[in-house]
Amino acid sequence: MFIYWAMVLFPALLSLAHPARRTVLAQIAMSVLFVALFLILSLRETGGDYPMYLKLYELLVGASLGEAMEVVEPGYGLLNWLSSQLDLGIYGVNGACALIVLYCLFSAAARERDPLLLLTLAIPYFVIVIAMGYTRQGVAVSLVWLGMIQMREARLGRAAIAIALGATFHFSAFAAMAFPIIAVTREQKGVAWFASRALLAAVLAFAARYLFDDTLEGYASNYLESDRYESGGAFLRACVTGLAAAVFFLKTRRFKAVYDDYGIWLPFAVLALAFVPLSIYASTPADRAGLYLFPFQLVGFARMPSLLWDGRYYTVMRAAIVVSYLGYFFVWLHLGTYSAELWVPYKWLFS
Repeated sequence: MFIYWAMVLFPALLSLAHPARRTVLAQIAMSVLFVALFLILSLRETGGDYPMYLKLYELLVGASLGEAMEVVEPGYGLLNWLSSQLDLGIYGVNGACALIVLYCLFSAAARERDPLLLLTLAIPYFVIVIAMGYTRQGVAVSLVWLGMIQMREARLGRAAIAIALGATFHFSAFAAMAFPIIAVTREQKGVAWFASRALLAAVLAFAARYLFDDTLEGYASNYLESDRYESGGAFLRACVTGLAAAVFFLKTRRFKAVYDDYGIWLPFAVLALAFVPLSIYASTPADRAGLYLFPFQLVGFARMPSLLWDGRYYTVMRAAIVVSYLGYFFVWLHLGTYSAELWVPYKWLFS
């Protein structure tokens, strides 16, 4: 368990010591953290999906590129094929996925006023649970997040490409193409704006009907119609994201005054509130789809101190948020069933 607590406490302590300050020490620490997380995620022999994807890799050894991209989503199949050709094993696949996840995460953090706080909040669940437990969907969520970053910089084409790349790792990510369509941006005017959204909507409809129809039916069968799946803790996770959405709406004026991406996160906030009751009646679909809302939760809580309090209460609010996330992580790591079975102890290439 030491390695997991080291991953969490290093940025947490640094964040509390350097609140919202972009010092040279903080920049160096973030670089060290990036490298450390990359090695931990790349060389691991543990995690929620590790046994399954190890078997998949072994199955694809010697397969052609076409076969590898047919067995599983094409992006992940391509990584398996490349790693097999280079004789890198499952470590090559996990390394490439880790690089994508961390690049997207650190890119998002670099654009926040308090990058260390965002990283501190992201590591316990986004990195350790999602990236190590749902490798393909972790990459997909990260690329959707990168798409929102591109939307913030008014780069619709790059946003669409990022989301489309995410769908090559988990087809469910293609539904996130709706976010650039309905997001309220500063450039919301003119024929070009309307035409670009109409084109994205047409692509989304075409893909849902002709490319991913069988996959969507499979998701519905597994998560909606079957009673074999039930996600414990889904309601709590939905409530946490819902709390971020509640603050988002309560502090709309403040959010718009301080940040320039209110319209981009607006659809996420609406869905976050809708998923709270949904998680009671359909826990697994709400939980898995809710992974795509997790970037909003992280951004919301990282910005919450500046939205709710200024001055002397700002530092107290930051500390309270960090401690809350650490408490949640403690319960998951030490009391959770799946963590004991699939994450603990941490094993890696040199174990």
